[in-house]
Amino acid sequence: QSKAKAMMTPTKRKKNNRTALQEAVWLLARRPLSQKELRLKLQQRLYSASDIDETLETLTHRGALDDVALCRRLFQLYSEEGGHGLRYILFKLKMRGLSTDCLADEIRLWQDTDEDDRQAMLLLEKRGVHPANEAESRKMLRLLATRGFSPATLYRIADRLGYEE
Repeated sequence: QSKAKAMMTPTKRKKNNRTALQEAVWLLARRPLSQKELRLKLQQRLYSASDIDETLETLTHRGALDDVALCRRLFQLYSEEGGHGLRYILFKLKMRGLSTDCLADEIRLWQDTDEDDRQAMLLLEKRGVHPANEAESRKMLRLLATRGFSPATLYRIADRLGYEE
């Protein structure tokens, strides 16, 4: 009975004798992480809350953990990647535990330059989408909506391509 109970509650165990700081540096060397992501990974590896707090403070103080810089880098990466609207990009950043408050200038520039429209058109060109009828037009608009484009962008794209909704 205890064997079955143990199998039902899986937990990660420490596989090594590294300190929380050593483990955090090892994790950050593999991939840039936000404070939220790093905290979660260290908790999953069963480090104590005080060790985790001390580690995050040390890494932040040393400049190895900078959520603002990471947020800006990822925003640039996601926007250059293309095919996603502003809402989707901001959602991805929030899912990684990043505050988008530092992106006010980037967001304003995105909105001022109709970047959503440009990204939507790039996605449609990349996909080779040229709807010939109403059903295909609706499908195109659903694709754009699931990629985080605003309703206003959907209307502008439909209007630009001569489709009615």
